[in-house]
This record gives sequence, structure tokens and C-alpha cells, in this order.
Amino acid sequence: MKVGGERCKNWPIKGKKFCYWHRTNRFTLSTAWNIIINNRTLAFCGFVLAVAGLILEIFPSWPRQIEERFTTPPYSVRVDTCLMSDRWILGPFFATFANDQKIAPVQSMLHIVMTNNQRHPVLVSGFGVKMKTENGDWAPLDRVQMIGLHLYFPLNGDLSKSGQFTAESMDAQLSKHPLQPNETVQGWAAFSYPKEYGPVFLPEFKVFIDSVSSPSPFESNIVACRPDSVRKPIVGSQLDTIKLIYPTTDLSKKTIGEMPH
Repeated sequence: MKVGGERCKNWPIKGKKFCYWHRTNRFTLSTAWNIIINNRTLAFCGFVLAVAGLILEIFPSWPRQIEERFTTPPYSVRVDTCLMSDRWILGPFFATFANDQKIAPVQSMLHIVMTNNQRHPVLVSGFGVKMKTENGDWAPLDRVQMIGLHLYFPLNGDLSKSGQFTAESMDAQLSKHPLQPNETVQGWAAFSYPKEYGPVFLPEFKVFIDSVSSPSPFESNIVACRPDSVRKPIVGSQLDTIKLIYPTTDLSKKTIGEMPH
């Protein structure tokens, strides 16, 4: 069977003929098929592309899920309210311990909002906070467990007139149940400053989250209460969630110590 032959047509210049060798479509298709069959790598790539196309046709949401898995952090965290001292001093809050016979300073109260962005429940086993200092260091704060803790605020700095206050704590929220996918919890967390850090503290934070299923803690991006006013000690919108209990309590005769961790 003849599969090709010479074909000629008029050349557009000076009326000359231009001739070329012509292969029939059948010959071209059979040659391409032989190349694909004999080239295993090319055949395998074609098979993979065909399977990928079939999968995308059946599961069109997979590309979005894969993108979310690699671009969305496992948690979203923000600190929307902070009550704090700018340096290590006694207060502005105090917690009682040792059967309420001793008191310890609590320099910072943070209202933290946490969301589980993962597609499965997560049991949070702990969390921590680092706070930025004026010289640019990140100091780990000592977390004060708020479950069962009595917290006081000395009115006008007078320990003899200390008002006890209650607030929904993050410790209590996380102890209730595992975080479900897309679930958000929020609550107050209490911290004391490490004594070895002398510089002024700024209201910029990094939040660390430990979970039972993760071998290493999650570290958030830098979150701030109010970037435009780093010197203001009381910032945020959750102040009304703190309730003072009256009458006041006299803490002036209590021994000041360090909260056990």
C-alpha cells in the first residue's frame, strides 16, 4: 500500500513549482502509536495524566483541600485583650496559694481566642506564651493555672482592699472536650513574668499550642493587642467579662512568694 508520494504546487515566486514528500494520515498515526507503545516512559506519563484527570473529575474538591492543607496553619490565634504590667513588679494582680496563706504576683492577664483549623478533633494538652521585650528578645512567660485559683485586684494598689474577680479561663475551656474542626474557644489566661528578664515588656506575643497528636508544639505568628499603642497597659474589648466580687479582702498581711508551677 502506498503511504506517501511527491506532491507539487506552484511556488508563489516566478511561477516555479515547489515539491515536497507527503505522508498519509494513516502512516502518521501509526508511527505516533508505535512511538508511544515502544517508549515505556511516555506511555506511563500518559497513563498517570489520564488517571489524574479521572480523579479530578470524580473529586473536584481535592485540589482545594490539598492547598488548604499546606497553606492554612493548624490553629488561628489572637490576643484581643491584655491586662499587663510593662515590667516585673508586684502586681497588678495577685493569686493566693498554700491554702490562701500566701500570695504571688500575676503581671499579665490575656484574653486568648483559639480556632482549630484542622479537619479532625484535637486534644490540646497545653499552651504557652512568649512576650516581646524592649530589646527585641522573646521571653517565655510563666503560666499560672487558673482552674481553682483565687485572683485578686488591689483597688488603687491597696492590698488591704483587694477585690476578688472571676473570669472564664482558657484552662477551663480546653479541659472540657477536644477542639472540633473549625471550633473556636476563648478565655483568660494568667501569667507571671520571669525575674531574669529586666527589660520592659511590650504587648506583642507568640502563642505555643501542644496537642496529644502532634510531636512538636505549634507556634503562632506574632500577635499583638494593639500595635498602635504598645505602652497602654489595659487594651481590648473583653474587660466586661471580668467580674469583681465584693466585699474586698485584706491581703496586706499575707506572705508574698512565688507561685508553684
